[in-house]
Amino acid sequence: MGDLPHLAGRAVSWSGFGMMVAGFVVGQTAATFIDPASSNGAWPMVVPMALAGASLMLIAFFWLPRLPATSVRKEIAP
Repeated sequence: MGDLPHLAGRAVSWSGFGMMVAGFVVGQTAATFIDPASSNGAWPMVVPMALAGASLMLIAFFWLPRLPATSVRKEIAP
Protein backbone atom coordinates (compact mmCIF):
# COMPACT_ATOMS: atom_id res chain seq x y z
CA MET A 1 0.00 0.00 0.00
CA GLY A 2 3.02 2.27 0.07
CA ASP A 3 2.61 3.22 -3.59
CA LEU A 4 -1.16 3.85 -3.43
CA PRO A 5 -2.07 5.20 0.01
CA HIS A 6 -5.29 6.76 -1.29
CA LEU A 7 -6.64 3.27 -2.07
CA ALA A 8 -5.92 1.75 1.35
CA GLY A 9 -9.51 2.06 2.56
CA ARG A 10 -10.88 0.39 -0.54
CA ALA A 11 -8.41 -2.49 -0.21
CA VAL A 12 -9.31 -3.04 3.44
CA SER A 13 -13.04 -2.96 2.74
CA TRP A 14 -12.77 -5.47 -0.11
CA SER A 15 -10.61 -7.71 2.06
CA GLY A 16 -13.18 -7.64 4.86
CA PHE A 17 -16.02 -8.27 2.41
CA GLY A 18 -14.18 -11.26 0.96
CA MET A 19 -13.55 -12.74 4.41
CA MET A 20 -17.20 -12.35 5.40
CA VAL A 21 -18.44 -13.97 2.16
CA ALA A 22 -16.01 -16.86 2.59
CA GLY A 23 -17.07 -17.33 6.22
CA PHE A 24 -20.75 -17.31 5.26
CA VAL A 25 -20.25 -19.84 2.46
CA VAL A 26 -18.19 -22.18 4.66
CA GLY A 27 -20.72 -21.91 7.48
CA GLN A 28 -23.68 -22.62 5.22
CA THR A 29 -21.89 -25.54 3.58
CA ALA A 30 -20.89 -27.05 6.92
CA ALA A 31 -24.42 -26.58 8.29
CA THR A 32 -25.83 -28.91 5.64
CA PHE A 33 -23.73 -31.78 7.02
CA ILE A 34 -24.83 -31.41 10.65
CA ASP A 35 -27.41 -33.93 11.76
CA PRO A 36 -29.55 -33.64 14.94
CA ALA A 37 -27.65 -36.45 16.69
CA SER A 38 -24.26 -34.81 15.94
CA SER A 39 -22.89 -38.18 14.89
CA ASN A 40 -20.26 -36.54 12.67
CA GLY A 41 -18.63 -34.69 15.56
CA ALA A 42 -16.51 -31.69 14.57
CA TRP A 43 -15.72 -32.94 11.06
CA PRO A 44 -18.20 -30.63 9.30
CA MET A 45 -16.06 -27.69 10.44
CA VAL A 46 -12.66 -29.37 10.39
CA VAL A 47 -12.76 -30.39 6.72
CA PRO A 48 -13.63 -26.93 5.28
CA MET A 49 -11.04 -25.25 7.48
CA ALA A 50 -8.38 -27.78 6.41
CA LEU A 51 -9.30 -27.22 2.75
CA ALA A 52 -9.12 -23.44 3.22
CA GLY A 53 -5.71 -23.75 4.88
CA ALA A 54 -4.42 -26.00 2.12
CA SER A 55 -5.73 -23.58 -0.51
CA LEU A 56 -4.01 -20.63 1.15
CA MET A 57 -0.78 -22.58 1.44
CA LEU A 58 -0.88 -23.51 -2.26
CA ILE A 59 -1.56 -19.90 -3.22
CA ALA A 60 1.23 -18.58 -1.00
CA PHE A 61 3.89 -21.03 -2.16
CA PHE A 62 3.03 -21.72 -5.79
CA TRP A 63 0.83 -18.97 -7.24
CA LEU A 64 2.30 -15.79 -5.80
CA PRO A 65 5.49 -14.62 -7.45
CA ARG A 66 8.66 -14.97 -5.44
CA LEU A 67 10.85 -11.97 -4.76
CA PRO A 68 14.24 -12.14 -6.42
CA ALA A 69 17.15 -12.12 -4.00
CA THR A 70 18.50 -8.88 -5.52
CA SER A 71 15.36 -6.87 -4.74
CA VAL A 72 15.74 -7.21 -0.97
CA ARG A 73 18.41 -4.83 0.25
CA LYS A 74 19.20 -3.72 3.75
CA GLU A 75 20.16 -0.13 4.31
CA ILE A 76 23.16 0.32 6.59
CA ALA A 77 23.07 3.54 8.58
CA PRO A 78 26.37 5.46 8.73
